[in-house]
Amino acid sequence: SMSLSQQTVKIVKSTAPVLAAHGADITSTMYKNMFPKHPELKTLFNQEHQRVQPGQKYALQPQALAQAVHAYAANIDNLAVLGSAVERIAEKHVSTLVKPHHYDIVGVEIIGAIKEVLGDAATPEIVEAWKEAYGFLANILIKRENELVAERKNAEGGWEDLREFVIEKKVSEASEIVSFHLKPKDNGALPNWKPGQYICVRQQIADGREAQRNYSISCPPGTGKLRITVRREFTDNIDGQVSTALHKLNEGDSIRLTVPCGEFTFTKPSDESTPIVFLALGVGITAMNPLIKEAAKTSNPITILQGARNEEWLAFKDEFEVLAKEDNVTYSTVFASPKDSSLPSQRMTFDYIWSKVPHNGHYYFLGPREWMKDVHAGLSSNGVPASNVNYEFYGPTVTF
Repeated sequence: SMSLSQQTVKIVKSTAPVLAAHGADITSTMYKNMFPKHPELKTLFNQEHQRVQPGQKYALQPQALAQAVHAYAANIDNLAVLGSAVERIAEKHVSTLVKPHHYDIVGVEIIGAIKEVLGDAATPEIVEAWKEAYGFLANILIKRENELVAERKNAEGGWEDLREFVIEKKVSEASEIVSFHLKPKDNGALPNWKPGQYICVRQQIADGREAQRNYSISCPPGTGKLRITVRREFTDNIDGQVSTALHKLNEGDSIRLTVPCGEFTFTKPSDESTPIVFLALGVGITAMNPLIKEAAKTSNPITILQGARNEEWLAFKDEFEVLAKEDNVTYSTVFASPKDSSLPSQRMTFDYIWSKVPHNGHYYFLGPREWMKDVHAGLSSNGVPASNVNYEFYGPTVTF
């Protein structure tokens, strides 16, 4: 139906505190029960985000889903505030090839997990209310995702599901960071994607299974090719399965991609004297690259501050040095432990950033989670309006 019953709204809202307390137990239980029954869904979810990291009680994906479910329950009487979250999730789902029938599976498993974790506290009334609320949200997302799929498929150069590309060039950008210049195997057109968007790669990994990862498109649209830039991942002595497989590919090999998606894009400030500040740490620079090039078309003052472990880990330096020849662009780098002993060892802390950049700008930042949290907190405590703060997560979105 077009709206939820008042009874459901009341019950779901009243269970928000319970979800704040037990949400991650419920979502962890859901994933634990779902994957053995539906192994095909393992392809759609990064299994790395299902592993509990050292010092954490829950894995990242269950944490992110628990926060999203809690936000839904807390705002069920005012869903307009969730509009931007719905848009972000719909874009991610289209990219990762989530289909309408997957919602039925998740629905069964999440209701099952609510019953399992809450036990007798999950009364028939609560279970019924959550079934209705889940179905309602699922329909909103499915409708939006179907619209996006059709829109992307029907756009010039667009497609649906997976399209085969050929690696035209493989370029080492920095230590463990490689760019792949890709052309459609069918030699057809490419869509005019928005700088800052990402694709999803589906790749066979070492054990013969298929896995998917999202990578930002690291070049501007309109060049007849698409470039992704991939850092080879290592976590707790485990090689990143997809990034390792990709790094082994050679020029001439094929790779399958979904259509560009995402809503982390550049918006030109209404006033051309407003500074635009780009902050990137590590491989965060990949999504920033096309945003920076888009911003450089304006006459606004632009500051690029790029941090890396050392000079060998710095990607795209040559590209940014070319941009910095323009009067309105300032580019500087910062290294935690530089190889060149004449350079200072400097961590990219918020205090350091704030000493180097204009304080009345629009800010775009991307990098490791903990660092992003610090940057977000710093900008916020210095009175920067939320509307001037732009960021995106690699992987599941968690609230700061």
